[in-house]
Amino acid sequence: MERDERMDMKGDGFDLFMRFADGCRCYLQSKGVISREDNQAILDYFKTGKKPDSDVLKRVYYVAFPGLEVVGERLGKRMFDADVVRKFYAFDHNKMKVEQGNYVCIAFPAKILEKRDSEYLLELSPVKGNFCIDSDLDLKPGDWVIVHRMNVVEKVSEEYAKNISDNLKRLGVDKEMRFPEKAIKYLKELKRNA
Repeated sequence: MERDERMDMKGDGFDLFMRFADGCRCYLQSKGVISREDNQAILDYFKTGKKPDSDVLKRVYYVAFPGLEVVGERLGKRMFDADVVRKFYAFDHNKMKVEQGNYVCIAFPAKILEKRDSEYLLELSPVKGNFCIDSDLDLKPGDWVIVHRMNVVEKVSEEYAKNISDNLKRLGVDKEMRFPEKAIKYLKELKRNA
């Protein structure tokens, strides 16, 4: 197999990509459209750090790969560069998901309201919705994070969170939209099955 330099998995954004994409893996698993072998290869990454083969990643993350390649080319960087991953999910991916009406898959900024044992109470922005979810990140009330499919992906600056929130508002997402209860129920169940 030829090595594609654009897909160099050594980039500092590979783990960031996997954190964004894991909710998609859970979704595909719940729909029965991911093989056990591919699912296990991805789970092994989170357990042991062993990176899945590029063929596995391309099969499982067939939506993200073309988008990451486009953003990488636009920025002149590898597709797993952290800047590429952030720009793809916060802007290109969000635009596509808003146009599809797929609000479950949007990368939302959220503010940490409080910590409850191992869970954090988050307020999404710009939609209304409070969630309790767990995270392996060191977070405290007042911190801003990015949430994608009930995964707290990373801690971000308030300015960056505002940029994403402003972009979502330009796309038509606003505080008057309550995050659908059906979506909340789905996401909570999805997280438990991860």
